[in-house]
Amino acid sequence: MFILRKEFLQIRRNRTMLPIIFVVPFVQLLILVHAATFEMKHIRMHVIDHDMSSVSREIISKFQGSPFYEITNFSFSDQAAEEDLKKDKTDIILVIPAHFEKKLRTENKVKVQFIVNAINAAAAGLTYAYSTSILLDYNLDLVAKWANIPASIQSSAITTTSSFWYNPELNYKNYGIVNKV
Repeated sequence: MFILRKEFLQIRRNRTMLPIIFVVPFVQLLILVHAATFEMKHIRMHVIDHDMSSVSREIISKFQGSPFYEITNFSFSDQAAEEDLKKDKTDIILVIPAHFEKKLRTENKVKVQFIVNAINAAAAGLTYAYSTSILLDYNLDLVAKWANIPASIQSSAITTTSSFWYNPELNYKNYGIVNKV
């Protein structure tokens, strides 16, 4: 209570604080809503493909086909990729190990490595989520292809549809605004 009283006395003594307290946050809300975004665009990816097989090329093409990714470099060197990451020339490194396709066919499982630039934790989390989503989608396609499941059966097995009641376009700028119809 004492601190609240002190603040009101300070505002009464110094009238120039009134616009700072009320106007500046309002202006920031109007301007920063267009500047700050959680949309991920142009995720720079460095690919290290030690396998050079048809499966590894298909995985890389999945990332190239995504509107979110920009493959900036291909190499066989882990050091070169890490150097790009340290110099902020890439956001994520995809490492496909040697004998990837062979192990996938014989053991039915193999590991792929993502190395994410985590200086911005929120962006790193989204980048990792997008990347694993693309890889999981490819995995489902590969399983269906290898099991000889026809595309018509595969696509109609389970379908889900998402709808958002209050913000159907998912425009984060209008999140708190109620639209009257």
